[in-house]
Amino acid sequence: MIIRLVNTADGCFDKAREAIEAHCEVVAETEKKLPQPRPMTAWRADREVKGWTWGIVDVRIEKHFGPAQKINITVPASTLRRIDEYAQKHGATRSGFLEKAAERVMRS
Repeated sequence: MIIRLVNTADGCFDKAREAIEAHCEVVAETEKKLPQPRPMTAWRADREVKGWTWGIVDVRIEKHFGPAQKINITVPASTLRRIDEYAQKHGATRSGFLEKAAERVMRS
């Protein structure tokens, strides 16, 4: 096995994504649950990781934990039009935008 060392922030973030993906594969295969997310303030207060450098990476883990499900929602036509315009402008789908928005709100 060849292990490539990284010395850039981008390289570190890439390695973090790979590690999260691998962890999710193992968790999904063993049917264990993912740990509950903790706010950054809780991590910073943890003495075991005091002084660490922190970064946030976005990793799509849904593929490891079951297929997507269709839902039926009702929104005003003007809101739906604005959602579609925003999603298209940012290279996303309606579903992708709504999912990301919901995850962002639930994390806060």
